[in-house]
Amino acid sequence: MTALWHWPVWLMVVLATLGVLSGFGGPWSPALDALGYFRPHFGILAALGGVLALGLPRRRVKWIGFGAAALAVATLGPVWRGVERAPAAAGKMQSVSVMTANVLGRRNPSLDLTASVLLAADADILATVETPSSWSQAAALLRMRYPHNTLGPDVRSGVVIWSKFPLRLIETSWASRDTPAFATATADLGGGAVLGVTAVHLSWPLVAGGTQARQIEAVRSLLPSVPGPKVLTGDFNAAPWSQSMKRVEDTTGLAMTGGVRRTWVGAYPNPLNYVLTGSLYGREIPAVLGHQIDHILPSRDIGVEQVEVIRLPGSDHRGVWSRLSVPLRVRGTQFAGG
Repeated sequence: MTALWHWPVWLMVVLATLGVLSGFGGPWSPALDALGYFRPHFGILAALGGVLALGLPRRRVKWIGFGAAALAVATLGPVWRGVERAPAAAGKMQSVSVMTANVLGRRNPSLDLTASVLLAADADILATVETPSSWSQAAALLRMRYPHNTLGPDVRSGVVIWSKFPLRLIETSWASRDTPAFATATADLGGGAVLGVTAVHLSWPLVAGGTQARQIEAVRSLLPSVPGPKVLTGDFNAAPWSQSMKRVEDTTGLAMTGGVRRTWVGAYPNPLNYVLTGSLYGREIPAVLGHQIDHILPSRDIGVEQVEVIRLPGSDHRGVWSRLSVPLRVRGTQFAGG
């Protein structure tokens, strides 16, 4: 063992540790918050550096690496919440399955196959993100399963809500610098009980002008104004432990479902790959290096029974499917019959 490879190990541990620590600057810097999305990745590098440092004459660096890895894992916040969650409300409940899926629009070469997967998932309420404006065959199939949706005769939006329940108070919009692409509606569960549903697609972090932060501030105003349980879902382009998602929870009063789920397994821009192949994006990255950016946030009076991740053919996202226990209370002590 020579000193030649000591320095790379030291450098790996130090840089990975700095990466972990820098992410905690999210409350003061959007750039550091975005860097914090990679906290698990830096933790993996720090742990690997700690293992390699076991062979060094001075092993103090191993404790730095293992300490940084432990800190990274311990501070993933919402992912350590239990997946199952008891409803805060008491009384009669109705089981409702909700799914969010970024289908990748026209860039998806397998849209019809993607639609088949969505139909097989058979959620009661489905939100599609990056929905192509022309998706005739798949849309026809989805309309048969979901007779109620937010498309409308002349309205096209990248975010669409498909529902087995009747929808009212429908609003949709494309993205702007101040508002995310969204669809919102109130689902009639029967017997007077309703569920407010909002699906959004937030901008990437670090887009000029603080677009994502401004969109987050607008999210609360997109929730249905009708009293009752609500669920917010979609592609937030933000990790659960980020300051961005904390602001979403704080401004809406909703809470992310717990658990570790890699919902984006795409490909990062790679200039070398562009030189070699003419494509800026290389191969799909390993799942362990992906990101958890697609979320379902029910109001606290809703219980969470189950959460699953579903592969979407042709998309670099995974769908998130959840079974919720929705209270049927209308107001006061009166309950809907369901």
